[in-house]
Amino acid sequence: MNIIEYDLFIFALVTLLIYFYVVHTEYDYKFSILSVIIISPILYLSICQSTSFLTVDETSIILESIDMKNSNMSWWNNMVIWRMGCLRTTDLIIGSIFSILNQFVELSKYGHLSKIIAKAIHWYIGLLLILYVHYLLDKNYLNPKNSKINSILTISLFLLLPVTNFSLRIFNYDLFSMLFATIAFICLLNAINKSSKKEAFLSIIFALFAAQEKLNVSPILTISVFLFTYYTYK
Repeated sequence: MNIIEYDLFIFALVTLLIYFYVVHTEYDYKFSILSVIIISPILYLSICQSTSFLTVDETSIILESIDMKNSNMSWWNNMVIWRMGCLRTTDLIIGSIFSILNQFVELSKYGHLSKIIAKAIHWYIGLLLILYVHYLLDKNYLNPKNSKINSILTISLFLLLPVTNFSLRIFNYDLFSMLFATIAFICLLNAINKSSKKEAFLSIIFALFAAQEKLNVSPILTISVFLFTYYTYK
């Protein structure tokens, strides 16, 4: 397969995901098809060529996740980025997937295929998190009368934002730290608005995933722990 074929394969999987997500949230098959048609150009522009390149950072970082057991970053130790307190969610999710795949298939025999797969999985999981952000916003803050148009606008705007687009296309710690932090922040707002211990606990969980990926998310984790403690003993 060439890069265009990889892009089209990923695009097909993603459009199916969008279709079933909109069906699940809106219960309208015709609107789901319309949503896919409207969002498809934005999706393809985001996916196009995303698996065909590696930035300078990626050439080092991606090696850790695709083969954690034998990872040698050649700096000063194996799993160096993990030891620095970064990329731990990526290693946990994508690294675990590759740890299982490597038991059955020796991907190193197929050149850059493992890196292409890693970038595709990274992009796909990022989209899942974007859809979950939309789900939380739609459930708690968006006007239910405009839920259909909100679904198209929210997903499209997330994909069009330069920060999100670059994070989806580049395999590093920005994507998961940003999106898990966004989810944690929404749960934090829910906890405050509802005086909910459950929402505060969810905020802790998502903030943990974000903070272990990139430490600058730690303030959200700290506030979440404080709120959970407050609502527990209130």
